[in-house]
Amino acid sequence: MKRITSTLILVLALAATTGYAQKKNTATNKNQTVTIEHSQGVDAVPMHPQ
Repeated sequence: MKRITSTLILVLALAATTGYAQKKNTATNKNQTVTIEHSQGVDAVPMHPQ
């Protein structure tokens, strides 16, 4: 029983930190853009458009 409890706590801790890291990266990536040069000129495009 003690082993199951320890494993469950470890899994929950990892899940919580992974979710936080993904939210932080998403907020940072929204502000970044890439400049694309093409035959009609230059455009700034979001790093990860949806």
